[in-house]
Amino acid sequence: MNRFARRLSAAVVATLAMLWVTAASASAVRVPLDQDVAPYSTDVPVTLTPSAATVPVNSTPWLVTAALVVTLVVGLVLVVRGSTACAVFAELDARSLVRLSAATGRHRYDKGQIVFHQGDVGDCMYVVARGSVEISVQDPDGGVAVLARLAPPTAFGELAVIDGGPRVAMAVAREPTELVRIPRATVLALFATEPSVSGALMSSLVGLVRRVDEQVSDLALRRLPQRVRRHLLSEAVRQTGSTDTGPDGVLVVDLRINQSDLARQVGGSRQQVNRILAALDGAGAIERRGQRIVAVRPRLLAFDE
Repeated sequence: MNRFARRLSAAVVATLAMLWVTAASASAVRVPLDQDVAPYSTDVPVTLTPSAATVPVNSTPWLVTAALVVTLVVGLVLVVRGSTACAVFAELDARSLVRLSAATGRHRYDKGQIVFHQGDVGDCMYVVARGSVEISVQDPDGGVAVLARLAPPTAFGELAVIDGGPRVAMAVAREPTELVRIPRATVLALFATEPSVSGALMSSLVGLVRRVDEQVSDLALRRLPQRVRRHLLSEAVRQTGSTDTGPDGVLVVDLRINQSDLARQVGGSRQQVNRILAALDGAGAIERRGQRIVAVRPRLLAFDE
């Protein structure tokens, strides 16, 4: 989270405190004795003291206003946090972030819910704020090839936004997921005025092409056990940020593996993947607990048979 987002978070606390104090002070109005208190005392009791009259006033409108304002500010902070965590928008200044957040919104998806279909009009891009999204392509016979599984704070859907063409893949929420939706017009405006956004988008698209090239090469040139090894090693590096291990050569991870999903990603069957994972576990290349891989040995995973 950058400095602007931190300031917005502080603003939420300050706004809440200020409105709370205002509401508390408005709950009783002190009226000097030399003023006419009749307009205030027609519906509520008035307690007179030697110096003033204390008139209780209904503070509910103040509390409602406070709740609405805080809700709006918190929503703005959540959108900004989701956007700035993404590399595409990380370098935007405060003014651009406010403009961006005003045009975006957060959307919730249940597990298995489709974000967009292959061939849909690309009228926006997304940033994963929570959960995960699977990107896949489907052939006319119903076969599915998984291209990627995206975790926060990855952006996706930018290709169709840039060229105005249809979606080239399908996006599905793999668990309860929240996405920040950014309209195409907003992206194109930032693309034209913010060099950091255009550069980051180009890098994102280059990364997409590289991933697809690697997957095509793997499917064409490597056998299934090698593809599984490479995938697990890639996921471990993505999660930890390095391949540095302890003296025993172990890299501690927390990879939640669904064998059906993994089979679609590496181009195999669930039964084949299950046997390969069992063999890797028996050889000490990975350590499993249920459907989680909790440790890998990169040296063993990188070995090609």
